[in-house]
Amino acid sequence: MSYDNVNNPKHYEVEIDGEKVNTLPMIYAVVRPISNGVVASGVKDILKYVIRAEKKNGLEDYKKARNYINDVIKELEKGYKMVDITKDIKMLKMYLDEIENKVDEMEQEEDAIKIYTTTKQIGRKTEDLEQILEVIQNKLDWIVDDF
Repeated sequence: MSYDNVNNPKHYEVEIDGEKVNTLPMIYAVVRPISNGVVASGVKDILKYVIRAEKKNGLEDYKKARNYINDVIKELEKGYKMVDITKDIKMLKMYLDEIENKVDEMEQEEDAIKIYTTTKQIGRKTEDLEQILEVIQNKLDWIVDDF
């Protein structure tokens, strides 16, 4: 297995029953079900620093893990409050409706601009045709006059 500090750092690997295992997928699996983002982030960092401590920064990593443990405890001690987000959802739907209406208006304006542009182009082509017809008429008049 090849190692590099960006894509496959060696300090996140452990050996289990003689087999080398990358612990990052395990960390993500532990953190994924945690609904509180602060707690999830803290747990991820705790696991990360404990797993790599002996291979990277030793005591410093254990101290970092301890700080994150304290942060997670503080966050959990705050308690979880159930929040009624009904008003927020209604407001977001209102904003979404406004945005959709604005998009519709812009599309209608864009269609009107396309129609105007096309009409102008047709007008120019009509003028060109009228000039061509006038030239043809003059040529015909000239030919008829010669006979």
